[in-house]
Amino acid sequence: MMWYHEKVELGIRMWRLRIFDVALVVALLRCVYVPFLTVRAQPGFISIDCGLNTAQYTDSNNITWVPDTGYSFTGQNYDFVASDTKTFQSLRYFPEDRSKDCYVLPAIPSNTYMVRVNFLFADFLGTDAPPPMFYLEIDAVAIDLISFTATSISSGIYYEVYLSATRDTIYVCLARVTGVPFISSLELRALDTVTMYRIVQQGLFLKNIYHANFGSTTPIIRYPYDVYDRQWQSDILILNPNSDFPISTNTLVNVSSLGNMVPELVMQSADSWPQGQGLNLTTSGIIPPMSNTNCYVLFYFAEIDPLAQNETRVFDLILNQGPSQISYFNISVVSLSGGMYIASELVFNVTSNNALTIQLLPHPDSHLGPILNALELFALTLPAPNRTLVSDALAIESLKEAFNLTSWLGDPCVCTPYDWITCTNDTFPRIETLWLDHNSLDGPIPNLSNLTNLQSLRLENNNITGDIPVWLTSLPSLQELLLSSNNLTGTVPSALLSNRNLTLRDFGNPQLCNVTSGCPPPSMGNGQNNSTHRNNNVPAVVGGVVAGMFVVIALVLIYNFCHKRSTRSGGGSGLSNISLSNVCIVFRKHPGGPNIAQEYSIAEVIAMTNKFNQILGEGGFGTVCYGKLPNGQEVAVKRLSSNSQQGAQEFNNEVDLLSRVHHKNLVALVGYCQEGKEQILIYEYMPSGTVRENLYGTAKARNNLISWNTRLEIALNAAEGLEYLHTGCVPSIIHRDIKTSNILLSANMTAKVADFGLSKAVVNEGVSHVSTVVKGTTGYLDPEYYTTQQLTDKSDVFSFGVVLLELICGRPPLDTTLDDRTDWYIAEWVKPHIEARAINNIVDKAMEDNYMLESIWKVAEIAVMSIAPFGINRPTMRQVVSGLREAIEIQTNMQSSSDISSYSFAEVIAMTNKFNLILGEGSFGTVCYGKLPNGQGVAVKRLSGNSQQGAQEFYNEVDLLYRVHHKNLVALVGYCQEGKEQILIYEHMPSGTVRESLYGTAKAHNNLISWNTRLDIALNAAEGLEYLHTGCVPSIIHRDIKTSNILLSSNMTAKVAGFGLSKAVVNEGVSHVSMVVKGTTGYLDPEYYTTQQLTEKSDVFSFGVVLLELICGRPPIDTTSDDRMEWNIGGWVKPHIEAGAINNIIDKAMEDNYMLESIWKVAEIAVMSIAPFGMNRPTMRQVVSGLREAIEIQTNMQSSYDVSSVSMQSNACFAPTIAKPTTTTKARNNNNNHIQGSSPLVQCMSSSSETNHLQTNFQASSSNPNVMDIPYAR
Repeated sequence: MMWYHEKVELGIRMWRLRIFDVALVVALLRCVYVPFLTVRAQPGFISIDCGLNTAQYTDSNNITWVPDTGYSFTGQNYDFVASDTKTFQSLRYFPEDRSKDCYVLPAIPSNTYMVRVNFLFADFLGTDAPPPMFYLEIDAVAIDLISFTATSISSGIYYEVYLSATRDTIYVCLARVTGVPFISSLELRALDTVTMYRIVQQGLFLKNIYHANFGSTTPIIRYPYDVYDRQWQSDILILNPNSDFPISTNTLVNVSSLGNMVPELVMQSADSWPQGQGLNLTTSGIIPPMSNTNCYVLFYFAEIDPLAQNETRVFDLILNQGPSQISYFNISVVSLSGGMYIASELVFNVTSNNALTIQLLPHPDSHLGPILNALELFALTLPAPNRTLVSDALAIESLKEAFNLTSWLGDPCVCTPYDWITCTNDTFPRIETLWLDHNSLDGPIPNLSNLTNLQSLRLENNNITGDIPVWLTSLPSLQELLLSSNNLTGTVPSALLSNRNLTLRDFGNPQLCNVTSGCPPPSMGNGQNNSTHRNNNVPAVVGGVVAGMFVVIALVLIYNFCHKRSTRSGGGSGLSNISLSNVCIVFRKHPGGPNIAQEYSIAEVIAMTNKFNQILGEGGFGTVCYGKLPNGQEVAVKRLSSNSQQGAQEFNNEVDLLSRVHHKNLVALVGYCQEGKEQILIYEYMPSGTVRENLYGTAKARNNLISWNTRLEIALNAAEGLEYLHTGCVPSIIHRDIKTSNILLSANMTAKVADFGLSKAVVNEGVSHVSTVVKGTTGYLDPEYYTTQQLTDKSDVFSFGVVLLELICGRPPLDTTLDDRTDWYIAEWVKPHIEARAINNIVDKAMEDNYMLESIWKVAEIAVMSIAPFGINRPTMRQVVSGLREAIEIQTNMQSSSDISSYSFAEVIAMTNKFNLILGEGSFGTVCYGKLPNGQGVAVKRLSGNSQQGAQEFYNEVDLLYRVHHKNLVALVGYCQEGKEQILIYEHMPSGTVRESLYGTAKAHNNLISWNTRLDIALNAAEGLEYLHTGCVPSIIHRDIKTSNILLSSNMTAKVAGFGLSKAVVNEGVSHVSMVVKGTTGYLDPEYYTTQQLTEKSDVFSFGVVLLELICGRPPIDTTSDDRMEWNIGGWVKPHIEAGAINNIIDKAMEDNYMLESIWKVAEIAVMSIAPFGMNRPTMRQVVSGLREAIEIQTNMQSSYDVSSVSMQSNACFAPTIAKPTTTTKARNNNNNHIQGSSPLVQCMSSSSETNHLQTNFQASSSNPNVMDIPYAR
């Protein structure tokens, strides 16, 4: 029996212990004395045999074990675990993709409990994938990260935690990290709250490291001898046998003074050291280092060795040495406890420094050495965080009951919140958002009025019935209420409609009445009623115009324009004295004309806005309200306040300009009102708000994020609108205030340029600029315009370049929250990243890699040119439009080249003819042949329910193959995820896998592949891998390269497949990814296995094994050999290659149809690739280069020699540089093609000035005698 511990850093150190084989304990108990004890059922026990499929049972200790029923409502049972202990013969695993799965245990608040959890791994999904990783959380404390090692896979992991209950329940949760969490057993033990481990009453948790029973020959003492079922292990597990001096007694020991109720049987044994000796115990080597860990140590003493007359036992106790040392001197157990056979205890709280040392040192005058009966060691947590505020937690419970979400157990906020909840970081967490849209919820909305911190409630696209509750109007923090597409009835409370801080969506409720639009609601063409009531945004038509930015300007566009026309026609000065207001009157004479802004009276405006009832936004300019014209057209009504800096001239300027210019990408002015002091502009309604809002404003706060495709369309739309102003208008118009808040979005996300109050016409032909006072917005303002006060169309180009950077980066042009002032301005922030070709560092993370990087680069190039310091170096808007069209074409073409369709399960059944033609089977499931409706042949991979390729690997493969495209990567045609079905649909590779062609089904049919074909296969696969490593940003590590993941087309073109385990190196400059080891035995990089640091060189190692398979025609692991050293292919080839006897390892099926020099070249690459350390392996680019050389050697020599008869000249360089140098050199002959020792090639290469880099690397690494020591299968 041995202890097993493992350290994980999680703010505090937490410990794991091995699951002890109870069968062994029972056997040993038969051989040792234990007192007779009447066994009875213990109240306060809950013992859950997780995954138990039968009724409850009672074990030999009279502990009753029950199934999970009533304690957990998720997960599946598995009862084929290999264990001699019944409790561990089953487990429960949780394949459902949710943030955490929990058990709920009943408790009494403030009472003390012990929770014990066991994890014994089994292959419950039916594959050989590595075990999962997940957090164990108890109430509000993350106890540890469950991560298995080679030892703990077989021995199991065990936790024992002591705590004081804060509520009437204790939650035990498993929060997934990778794979599928599971649990073997869960136990709750009620302790004596008055006396036991009282430190937990301070809100601390104790994690048991061990309960040590000194002097005992019984491996484990537990219930019924310990009525609280602690597991006391013999000190033989932690002490050197030479330092163990056990004694025991049958005399009863008085333990009544022990607050922690140590069992009498435990106190009846001890270690009693002789004179001059003592205990010197360190945790080093027993448990992992405990740097700065608060330890709680309890010593239990009882004098059970009768002292002779005048005999003394006095000793000192010392914990740690150095600054944190704690000492207790002159301990006399008899004096401490008050007599013989009476127990006493000493308790210490000490901070360990890497290892905890415990010393019991004899006093110089003592006749006997120290004595110790028992010891308990715990890791002590900081005070546990609070669970969610009770009122909020109760509200969530009522919601779960109402909507049948009772399978969600555990605290809604801590440690891991529910998937559909976000919470505050308050002392008692509060619910902040509830997003339960698209969940098929039924029934009325329950009372959530206690959620006073709730900001967002999303319930759209369900089947919710009943009225909209009035209590919603009392939630003080509510900013978003989405109720669309349900079956709600009644009337929307007026207080919700009038709340200016609330976004309300209630369309798609046919029976819901709205006080604004009446009841029944007006038709919207699709059977839906009113849409969105928005009262807190800057309105779509205003586009976020900032108060104070408008200054009164003089603009007489119409006068100058008309004056020019009259002069040209010889009409004299008939219009020369016309005022701007008179010109506007001319427009008012055509209220019904096409594209002419219509004048409305204030009474008409009041009617269309329902007395300005629904406010879309407010600012220094005034307010914007929602309105509806008599013909039903929706409009945004901008009512200027008397304090607005947008004066009469700007008002008339905008009316004039928008009445003259008309373009699909310019916001349309529908009408205006100028009556008395009222100045009102009436625009088309743009319901999706501004680009700014969608990038990082209120829309982004609602997670309505815009994709790169949409951003490209927005950029092109706005650019075309600007190009029209610059080139399609006479005179041309400079907008002068281009920014993301002045680009508005329609319902279908079409972008339109808005806000022309500052716009300026270049009225003099031949003049490229307008001298004017500088106006614009900080962050967008052209520096050349600012310094020269000469406004040109290139000033708009500069501002638009900033907009493009915002679309790429998702950050504002000026961000003063950053520490580095040089990063405040977006142009300065992006500059070093673009120069370093590290554009991924600046791409908006919200897009989640759903873009083609080449398209991003194209837009970035346009943006950088557009923000050049001098206008002469900037493109025109026409050139910008052209460049953006190219970017869209790049995006579209690259996406269309890899369009991945989603198919229903019915469609999959049809395309496979009910999965009739099976191409292959494995632990993952089956692969069947299928045919799409267009006739394309496909391979349909249907994952079995027991496959360990869970949702995470499934999505990983779909996502990766959606983003990466290469002729040597297998293409994903589509997928199906319906119910429990997970299906991947690939292009059909009719020639199967390389493994089959080498020694599988294909070889059994004599479909053997030649060396020429093997070379092409190697190069194809290497080029695919090289693309993943160097052609993708971020670079991608495949992590499971093997011959069964290299597929062959009908013409034997090789393509890499199987991307479920692939990993992106997302941080530039980081050479590795630290993560749990995954891969296939025989191909697994030993450096990755031992360090858990995944690098691109891990793929190189696996590919080196593939190259050896291509040479040898044998699998990487072959256990048929009598010599274990030859089981691993690397170990098998080593002596032959060192002896220069490569013919001994070449696949005999190739029948000498090869050039030996070409095989030596590939062997050289393979041997370097499987070097033990990644730094000695080549890159995939070097591998590709070497394989091309091997192909060139094969091709050139085949064209020069008759392979069957030609003898090589003595001066030819044929043998490999990797041959071990000897004194003998032999050329190849026709009989055996065997090369021994060194060769002319070695001599030639040593004299060449162009020694291949790969050869140089190998010679450097092969000086290491361990270069070929390949680890065997573990």
